[in-house]
Amino acid sequence: MEKLISTYSKLSDSLPRFDKLSAAFKGNPDLQRLTGLIYTDILDFHPETYRFFLQKSWKFFFSTLWGNSDIRFHDILNRLSEHSKLIEIAAQTIDIVEARQAFLKMEREWSKREDESTMSQLQATLRWLDTNDEEQENKLDMLYSRAHDHTCG
Repeated sequence: MEKLISTYSKLSDSLPRFDKLSAAFKGNPDLQRLTGLIYTDILDFHPETYRFFLQKSWKFFFSTLWGNSDIRFHDILNRLSEHSKLIEIAAQTIDIVEARQAFLKMEREWSKREDESTMSQLQATLRWLDTNDEEQENKLDMLYSRAHDHTCG
């Protein structure tokens, strides 16, 4: 009985984490599939527990003494443990991939802004240097007219 209570306690401790992971990666079918395996393991555990309590009292007594209950639950609990590890690894992998994608996107946006800034500076410089500009020509003429004789030759 203590083992059953302990097992249910472990199950209940892990459910909030799986619930959060499932919500965080809602759009990821691989992680959703792994989460489904966890819930399948939990659902497989319940009928075994129910069968355990449906036994006649003498069978219940002997199965408890001989540890047969551990054998039946062992496989389900091992699967649950393995699936829990898989879901943690998958969540970490997804985090790494998403972080890398976000970094690459940020890098592309930064490069684009830098190119736009460089182009804008180039265009401003070319406009400033443009000698076809009438205003620029007027300034040069005014400066030339103010120059001393025999200079600006």
